[in-house]
Amino acid sequence: SIDRTRGLVFSSIVLADFLRAGVEREKAYRVVQAAADRCVASGQEFAAALRMEGADLDGLRPERFLVHHDVILGRLAALRDAPDGAE
Repeated sequence: SIDRTRGLVFSSIVLADFLRAGVEREKAYRVVQAAADRCVASGQEFAAALRMEGADLDGLRPERFLVHHDVILGRLAALRDAPDGAE
């Protein structure tokens, strides 16, 4: 489940968003890496760890990943219902 990652699954997207927003690459990487390390070490949510690193999360919208969730769920259901050995 995505919830188990505490948001770490979005780390590469956060890095890309920072770069698109004009944050220097090295600084963006340090912030994301420090937040990820904190998240893993403490069990803290990734967003909270990013805020502790001083990151502005107002522009980050993880719901954009849910735009085609119906298509993904349909494909997963088809795989689940396929006879063994079918591709």
